[in-house]
Amino acid sequence: MFVPERWADAFVNLLDEEAEAGLETLRALALIVKTIPGKVSGLLASRRLEAMIRSTGKKTGFEHEWSFEISCRFVSLVVMHGHLAKLDRLIEAVGACIDRRQGTLQGLLEYAVKPEDSFMREFEEALKRRTGAKNIRLKERLEPELLGGYRLRAAGFLIDASLSGALKRMKRDLGGHS
Repeated sequence: MFVPERWADAFVNLLDEEAEAGLETLRALALIVKTIPGKVSGLLASRRLEAMIRSTGKKTGFEHEWSFEISCRFVSLVVMHGHLAKLDRLIEAVGACIDRRQGTLQGLLEYAVKPEDSFMREFEEALKRRTGAKNIRLKERLEPELLGGYRLRAAGFLIDASLSGALKRMKRDLGGHS
């Protein structure tokens, strides 16, 4: 069973202080790997892929970096175990692992109307106080069906402060079916 968080933890533990550089290298290598047509897995495919990555990496200036070496071997292992299709999920898991170690809260903020910058600064400061996070990293997405307000998904919780959410709760509380 493929558990991206375990792979991500191993990658980040190995690179330690260079984990962010490794993440950027993984993202760059993923772009190279995605140009390969068809299904790629197994030991032979991983060796061919590693040779191709190293060749391309030398052209792009990665060849002497520790993070490149580890990232190259990591992608090769992913391929050898037949998980190439899950590389994007794995890269996300590496980013989340790095964020956890740095005390960064990742989340998704959905809103009906883009909030002003001053609101966003206050909102992020309030999140830091409430969660103890050192940093906040929010992806933002416009969702007109919220009608107003916002919905925040972060660290396994959901805060629905949207007008559509309030209307659904009101309907439920008044005995209506959703």
